[in-house]
Amino acid sequence: MSVSFRHAIGVDLSATNTTVIIANSMGEIDSERKRETDKSSIEAPVKQVIEMAEECLDEFPVRPDIYGIGVSCIGPYDTERGGILRTPNIDFDFVPVREPLRQAFPGRNFIRGGDCFGAVHAEAEYGLGQGKENVVYVTMSTGIGGGVIVDGKALVGMDGDAGHIGHFTVDSSPHARKCGCRSPNGKKRKGHWEAYGSGTAVAEITRSNTFGPGCVGFPGLPVESKRLVLSTTHERLNRDAEIDEIMAEDLYVAARKQMDYGPLRCLIDGINFYNTIGFAAVTDAYNPEIIIVGGSMMEDDDLILHYVRENLPNHAILTPPEIVKTNLGSRNVALGGIAMLSRYGGEKL
Repeated sequence: MSVSFRHAIGVDLSATNTTVIIANSMGEIDSERKRETDKSSIEAPVKQVIEMAEECLDEFPVRPDIYGIGVSCIGPYDTERGGILRTPNIDFDFVPVREPLRQAFPGRNFIRGGDCFGAVHAEAEYGLGQGKENVVYVTMSTGIGGGVIVDGKALVGMDGDAGHIGHFTVDSSPHARKCGCRSPNGKKRKGHWEAYGSGTAVAEITRSNTFGPGCVGFPGLPVESKRLVLSTTHERLNRDAEIDEIMAEDLYVAARKQMDYGPLRCLIDGINFYNTIGFAAVTDAYNPEIIIVGGSMMEDDDLILHYVRENLPNHAILTPPEIVKTNLGSRNVALGGIAMLSRYGGEKL
């Protein structure tokens, strides 16, 4: 099935930022808004989506006829209740999605997929996955997630949330880092890829190795490297920074400033060891032709993907796929909403 339309709403709803676009079925964008996600209440995230969509529609001289709304959002997702369920990076048990959109856009087509489920459709339709039957999209941002197409078919899963690769276990040692996700008894799970390679995790590892006792399994940092990290944070904020303001990007910027192969790059390699195990698990689980990587961590893709490509054969039993940074940029998840509408049509709100 393939649907053509001139205007539809594509949404990227993540724990960090929300993007809303108006685009046609070819992926050509007419209007766009991007903002930090409003997490002030359970209704706030989707209320913000509706407000941003209305702003985009107001840009047209004549309000266009909207075919539908495609939402690529974080999960897990409760298909019966129509909302986001206990996601690790938003502190609510349930965030309604379908009902508020039905009230705002009654009668329009609606489709929802995970953020990476949407993104892999965008990559297959409009990006570097075109013409390939076996494609995996990996996002490395606040968390880590994946979308998977095998033999031309997208993996969906029982609850529509297949591809939570960030919760593959990459460290089963007694000192494994805690992930942001929780088991049914409320305890944080340990050793997940997201606890090592996500932006959140890299920031925590950097802070601990810079000012704290250090993380087990990672190299300690000499005084000059610690100073370099903090000075980089000072420069980014244009003021004196607190320890808890150090972000993942500060580690990578500081590492580029070190001569030769310094301690900060050794710390990055320690993180990349676990990234490689994660990519190896993806390779052996899905046997892709290409793994396309996006998310905020890809601002420093050369310091991550080069190590992964070089060391993947040491961990994966199957043929290593091509591993590349997305060429669609940060819009790929919102474009996924458009691609899903074009491919599947959706249901009436």
